[in-house]
Amino acid sequence: MRFADCVPILFHDPVQKAVGIVHAGWQGTLLEIGKVAVNELAREYGSDPQDLVVGIGPSICGNCYQIGEDVRQQFLKKWGQKAEDFINLTKDGYYLDLWGANEWVLRDAGVSNIEQSCICTAENLHEWYSYRKEKGLTGRFAVAIALKSGG
Repeated sequence: MRFADCVPILFHDPVQKAVGIVHAGWQGTLLEIGKVAVNELAREYGSDPQDLVVGIGPSICGNCYQIGEDVRQQFLKKWGQKAEDFINLTKDGYYLDLWGANEWVLRDAGVSNIEQSCICTAENLHEWYSYRKEKGLTGRFAVAIALKSGG
């Protein structure tokens, strides 16, 4: 998958030997795409959420991801007061913590083994692309996951 600020979430089930990847921008996060993936791994492969090892890759951080009132309202409508845990108001406006929100979604789905890269794409343009920071004039980085054949 290709990314340039949105959150790559990678899944590995070492027991059932299954992997997966999802793209979680604000809309995917709002719709709890991480939980959808956990449920699909359980349905397709018999994965237990407690067996999953999940990585949250480089993406825009909560200090850089400014959102509008419309996005804030969508989170409040769907998530209730829990949304306020991930939305911060500064003098410049509202900022959404996609890392924290996606980790909460995964933990709510029963995943306990989660690793965060804690690398902000907008703060590290020398290594990553940032759609927001570069105002849409940017590339994309690829994220892939695979299992080795034979084990």
